[in-house]
Amino acid sequence: MELDLEQMLILLQRRYNSLRELKRLTDDLQDAVSREDAVSADLILQMRADEMDNTEACLEMIWKMAEGGQKENEEIHRLMSREFLLMEEESGWCKVVL
Repeated sequence: MELDLEQMLILLQRRYNSLRELKRLTDDLQDAVSREDAVSADLILQMRADEMDNTEACLEMIWKMAEGGQKENEEIHRLMSREFLLMEEESGWCKVVL
């Protein structure tokens, strides 16, 4: 079975979007706490927990793709490694914000 790079990229984009939403919710939580608004803070905490679950689910699906075989496992580990991201950034092939 060959690695579905398109599906992997879709999952990575979903994870990135989820992380951005977590940042937004964290900022909202900070505002609610500074206003001493416990009701809003509780609601935002629940929304953050749900978004954290979404973030983790995307990553789990990517690692599940690695279970397809030895080749897929090696390729996903290579693509998900920090060394790969830094190597690609240095070559000018892509820009990665870490």
